[in-house]
Amino acid sequence: MNRKQRRKAGIKTRVPTHNLTQEQLYAEIKKGVEEYREQLRSEAVDDALRVLAYVPLMVLRDKFGFGKIRLDKFLREFAEQVDCVENDYVGFEDMIETIKDETGLVITDYIKF
Repeated sequence: MNRKQRRKAGIKTRVPTHNLTQEQLYAEIKKGVEEYREQLRSEAVDDALRVLAYVPLMVLRDKFGFGKIRLDKFLREFAEQVDCVENDYVGFEDMIETIKDETGLVITDYIKF
């Protein structure tokens, strides 16, 4: 396409063309795949946290009559516990054992991991 044809078509600049070696192309593809994988992982974690926060809120509200104040307290403590798990201060096995020791409730009877 010559200059006159580009002007008539409304094209201001040429579309850049890049030449990559096969290794560079593979590296770019791998980088894109890794970025996409990280985005998917992040979205999955966000969705899981939403489920883990919203479902208990609905149960506490609908079945046990929790209002704004107690739900707020629950959310703050929930966030604190999630932070403890993320920072490896406590593990799931520790939590399961603590609940079992303090209440006699065996969580694994209800939820299989």
